Amino acid sequence: MAKKTVYLSERGDDKNDGLTEQAPVLTGDRAIKISIKYGAQLFDVRGSDSYITRMNAELEKKKY
Repeated sequence: MAKKTVYLSERGDDKNDGLTEQAPVLTGDRAIKISIKYGAQLFDVRGSDSYITRMNAELEKKKY
């Protein structure tokens, strides 16, 4: 069974479900809520280097 992924992008929107590349979320907080709700195990972060660094740090800090 494939692992579920939550997609994040600096062009994302927290109103999106984050479950496809076409509907990424913007913030780490929203990504974590989605991962808990849907049992997602991976995060795919795309954008500028500074955005990727910031989101990866935020996600790492909030590991559950």
